[in-house]
Amino acid sequence: MLKGCNIIWSLIVAAGGLTAAGSYYFRKGNSGSETSLESADEETLDPLPSSSADYIIRGSNLERNFCGKLINGQEEDMSREECKRIVKGNWEKEEQPEMWLRVKEKHSKEAMEHFFPDNEKARKASFGERWDALGLTCEKKSSSEERIEISCYIPDSFKSLIRKTDR
Repeated sequence: MLKGCNIIWSLIVAAGGLTAAGSYYFRKGNSGSETSLESADEETLDPLPSSSADYIIRGSNLERNFCGKLINGQEEDMSREECKRIVKGNWEKEEQPEMWLRVKEKHSKEAMEHFFPDNEKARKASFGERWDALGLTCEKKSSSEERIEISCYIPDSFKSLIRKTDR
């Protein structure tokens, strides 16, 4: 019994660590590992136009969601009211993804470069296709208003492992 509890706590701590690391990476980018070639490529991309992307990183039970916008290539905080409206309008609490991104389709290439700089599969993903990023499984979906949405969840294999040790 004690061994099962240790495994559960280890998995919970690992999931929290993945979420925290993903949150930091998702908000700040991977600025420390750019090569000069990557920096040159980023300089040739046009900056994203005003309000081109919204993103939400799910908070734990003790934390609120982190919500932001990408405006003219710069990340800014989203208002708490707008964040709550998006979350309430899209998901029940259990269904909310760990990370979510909504971007205008015509600017999706630049947004994918910004949020997933080292993930070629993410940048080339078709609608409905899944890929792994930041320890999560992500999927690209079509949205209304000529926008796309990227939703990232804890992988099913990890969820099933937590359920098995919970018994």
